[in-house]
Amino acid sequence: DTATMLDCLAIPQPGDPFVITRPPYAYASYLTGECAPLRLAYSSTPLMDAPVDPEIANAVELTAKCLSDLGHDVVEDAPEFDLAQIDHDCLSMWFFDFHRRLDGYARQMGRTVNADTVEAGTLNFYELAKTLTYEQFAAAVDSFNTIRRRVGPFFEQYDAWITPTMAQVAPPHGRYGMYVDLAPEAWLNHEQRPAQFMLLYNLTGQPAISLPLGMHSNGLPIGVQIGARAGEDHLLIALGALLEQAMPWRDRLPPIHVSRID
Repeated sequence: DTATMLDCLAIPQPGDPFVITRPPYAYASYLTGECAPLRLAYSSTPLMDAPVDPEIANAVELTAKCLSDLGHDVVEDAPEFDLAQIDHDCLSMWFFDFHRRLDGYARQMGRTVNADTVEAGTLNFYELAKTLTYEQFAAAVDSFNTIRRRVGPFFEQYDAWITPTMAQVAPPHGRYGMYVDLAPEAWLNHEQRPAQFMLLYNLTGQPAISLPLGMHSNGLPIGVQIGARAGEDHLLIALGALLEQAMPWRDRLPPIHVSRID
């Protein structure tokens, strides 16, 4: 489905300011389950003061071993970047001018932005936005560029990086959301704990894929994330097809599933 979607949508259109490099062949052609030997890195070492569930770390290691057994060169390694700095810069990037946008929505609806009309987290980011300056926004742009340049050489050394998708399995409903009343940096830190391995790709724009390669003892699925260089989505399609054959999940169905309906 992913490969077919990319073949339909990854077509440059007139006026596009940026064009992502396309592979030499259609994305669907990489679904053979064959993949030339690659240089791969893996890691489940936490990126912040938030542990990785041991069963999730084990799923990453099993994936690395599987790929090694299939002939790929796999080592434990990770790029160096400061997740706390990224979080700080994201506040300046994502929420610069956010208050004006929210005020515009409020005017269209005949309302005002306050604790009765938006959730607590949204209101906190709204108040932060009022304090952000263009200089802070520009500094975040520069910082993001620096981080991309530091991470780039890692993906020249390795074709892909294998990590947990989420550091913990899905928590009970209600733990995360904009209704959590925390100051912006504390809110990001709170939300980041399970998703710590995902933010880098939001910043760099590199492709990443999550594959359901494990099951936790509590019955919840475990995702393993694989990230590649910019424009190498086809490599992830090939690796995904390879792992779907080597570590199949097709027959793993939850108790509530459309196939069980009579």
